[in-house]
Amino acid sequence: MRIFAEDLKKNPEMLKFFQENSPTNIWKYLQEKKNDEIPSNFHEILRFYGHRGDFEFELFSNVWSENPIPLISSLKNLLKIQGNHAEKPIENISSVWKTLLTPDEISKIEKLNVFQRTLFFFCLKKSRKSVQLRENAKNLLIKMASYFREFYKILGNSMKNEGYLRNPQQLFFLSHFEIETLLKFPHQARDSYLRLADSRMKFYPRIQHIQFPIFCKQDFDPLLEEKKKEEKKISSKDEKQTFKGQIVSVGIIEGPAKVLLSVEEANDEIVSGDILITHSTDIAWTPFFAVIGGVVTEIGGMISHGATVAREHGIPCIVNIPGICQEISTGDFIRLDANQGIITILKKAEKKNSNELKINI
Repeated sequence: MRIFAEDLKKNPEMLKFFQENSPTNIWKYLQEKKNDEIPSNFHEILRFYGHRGDFEFELFSNVWSENPIPLISSLKNLLKIQGNHAEKPIENISSVWKTLLTPDEISKIEKLNVFQRTLFFFCLKKSRKSVQLRENAKNLLIKMASYFREFYKILGNSMKNEGYLRNPQQLFFLSHFEIETLLKFPHQARDSYLRLADSRMKFYPRIQHIQFPIFCKQDFDPLLEEKKKEEKKISSKDEKQTFKGQIVSVGIIEGPAKVLLSVEEANDEIVSGDILITHSTDIAWTPFFAVIGGVVTEIGGMISHGATVAREHGIPCIVNIPGICQEISTGDFIRLDANQGIITILKKAEKKNSNELKINI
């Protein structure tokens, strides 16, 4: 997508068209002119990566090949970039390993003996290759899921046409046992199973926003119990709220926080230099890493999506801070110190009215 956006910038006429039109109109144009060079290149992207998207493992969701509008919205954001956050070229691990660690960690490694250092760099190179293989394996799993999605949508349409379902989407809210029973005993099971599917469909949007703890050690009711977030919070004498997390991409930046929980929100709200605060990221968030100044996520680790892409773009990133989306508000001016793993709220954003934010100095 980044290369496609750069090609668009070299074509002033097409660039203006993409900037001035809505994603829906752009997609209509790309369908009508699919044999032209630029539309053809976009369809080539869909051919290779159309099985990816937001909630890409969820069979009920629409991936990019089925609904490319979110992808085009992300592309429009990429076109706003002036080039200051371009993805870094791949470098030799021996020349960049210090950029991934804190000063204390670097000091410890430099004190290793010759054998230990040799073993360290051997493992480091293997780990780097493993990250790439892990992403390749995940991509194939998602592609396999896309075939199941396609099959179930065909089955849902067939069952709707034959009167088993009122809506093809109801199929995704029935278990295999329930589908089998519905096909074998339609007269006895249809009404009760379709009511069950409808109730699950109504509940589905609520489920999407449920956040479970990483480890559930006992019965957990996500609808009634609030997650405990105070363990990550550090008290400060100057009353500035400070939070500690895991460093995955070093660097320091100060700027406005943008708390976003979905790609749809990001398409409308992210601007260059924002520090993204979110629960977690996946491939649908990737285009925004070329725009933002830093990333903070509630969950994640050294090889999670946000960590890997943040390092590729050379922006600071801290992960594994449960509840940070509730502690920081959009508009807060924060300091993201990914050398120490600390986020500090420097100035709180005070709501002036329902539509406007004011910085409280």
